[in-house]
Amino acid sequence: MINSTPWFQAAADCRRRGEPWVLATVLSSRGSAPRDSGSKMVIHARHSFDTLGGGQLEFQVIARARELIADGRERQLLEHFPLSARAGQCCGGSVTVLLECFAGAELQLHLFGAGHVARALLPILSPLDWQLHWIDSRAELLSDDMGGRVHCRCLGDPVEHVSQMPSGAFALILTQDHSLDYRLLAALLDRGDCAYLGMIGSRTKALRFRRRLAGESFAPAQIESFHSPVGLPQVRGKRPAEVAISIAAQLLVEKNRLANAVSGKSTGVDWKTLRESLGGISL
Repeated sequence: MINSTPWFQAAADCRRRGEPWVLATVLSSRGSAPRDSGSKMVIHARHSFDTLGGGQLEFQVIARARELIADGRERQLLEHFPLSARAGQCCGGSVTVLLECFAGAELQLHLFGAGHVARALLPILSPLDWQLHWIDSRAELLSDDMGGRVHCRCLGDPVEHVSQMPSGAFALILTQDHSLDYRLLAALLDRGDCAYLGMIGSRTKALRFRRRLAGESFAPAQIESFHSPVGLPQVRGKRPAEVAISIAAQLLVEKNRLANAVSGKSTGVDWKTLRESLGGISL
């Protein structure tokens, strides 16, 4: 779906929401082409904003951009479109487009439960470049007062959300219902692909849940993979704000640990590649 929102407004909104997106820029045009150099549009998974002139050229740019979004990495790519052949247009010119893919939020956090700790935690996390999802069965508690930074979802059974989470997400179980906590925990462990999984509660509760998981044939590695009681033990206190600070600190520790485990990758387009792709065309 193409939207009339200007590309710069769409880019700002994607950044604010932590969504992955692509900025497509016409670097050069030769001969007859639908738009001049410098024309831009923004593409994300469901919509596109502004235009590069429409037609098959734009259709192919959007398709290529969504391939980059699905790949999940930040990168830059040059694509050359001969309009009379590849794009199925009779303009007779050619266009070189720079596609810049922004992966969106550094990570996704899916927070189950809308109690006091969750409500204290979200304002701490909302300034970070994270995509925050808040799930509960009580719609009246899911108000987002953080400028659209939190994606609220009201479900009669929050366990339904587990199957829709992406691989590598962070998950926090902060509900008021021990039975729901266990069902969420079992579903998340069964997925086996959370980068971090934490559950609020006492050591006694955590031990009881681990024994129950063992009785239901969960592997020892799965049983030991979640954090409970959640939060850094060095940060003491039982008030919601104190617990929230402790949890936020643990999330940052885990996020930095994962970042250090991933080798750095170059995401830029070097000058040699740019020059060869443009084939001597002046910018």
